[in-house]
Amino acid sequence: MEKWFRKIAVITGASTCIGQQLIKDLSHAGLTVIGISRKKHIIDGLAHKTKSSTTGKIIGIECDISNENAIKNTFKNIENEFGGLHIMINNAGRIRKGETLNGKTVRDEELISTINFSLTGVVWCTREAYKLMQKMNEHAYIINVNGLVGTLIGEDKVRYANIYCATKYAVKNHTETVRLDLANANNRMIRVTSINPGCVQIKDKSRKSNENLMPALNPKDVSNTILYLLSTPPEINITELTIKSTGFPL
Repeated sequence: MEKWFRKIAVITGASTCIGQQLIKDLSHAGLTVIGISRKKHIIDGLAHKTKSSTTGKIIGIECDISNENAIKNTFKNIENEFGGLHIMINNAGRIRKGETLNGKTVRDEELISTINFSLTGVVWCTREAYKLMQKMNEHAYIINVNGLVGTLIGEDKVRYANIYCATKYAVKNHTETVRLDLANANNRMIRVTSINPGCVQIKDKSRKSNENLMPALNPKDVSNTILYLLSTPPEINITELTIKSTGFPL
């Protein structure tokens, strides 16, 4: 991780459990971490709490990643203050439980919101991040925190996720498309990876999922995996990585 010391990392969905863990771990590694979220106060609180114990810096920015103009303005502000960035972690997403065909359990606007947060926002953030990575002309990394549901079809246990599953399939494809775009441009400075965590515990300290009692990962497991990706040599691009807790039944 030494090569990333004093570099700039941007994380969306920064107020979530995984996002907060990533902020703490990357700032402790000496990075300047910019957390993007609609709940900026959570990131500000985390920055205050860890100020005396971190070698890096934590900055919160309020932004709705379902809004293209908001994203462009946010990355313009990042460019103005920092000149560019080195790490982009697309962690934000949204899920509305219900059946895809049932307009009573999942309304039209909820489907659109899920697509914008979980897919379109990823595309917009990646495009804006790429521009700033090019300006830095240094080694850089794009990591999409995808999901196991992006690899499953027809499983009863994930049917409730409706269109969310489709967005994760799309992010998987988008990641590979970006990799090929970089390869075709002979760009060997930027890597891109899709990481697929299985069930992640987000509310309590149990290692069981609240909803279906499946063995669950915790946010630290996901963060450690991302730190591993960042620690690999720049000539190696792990394109996709799936992590599940031991004994996970899917």
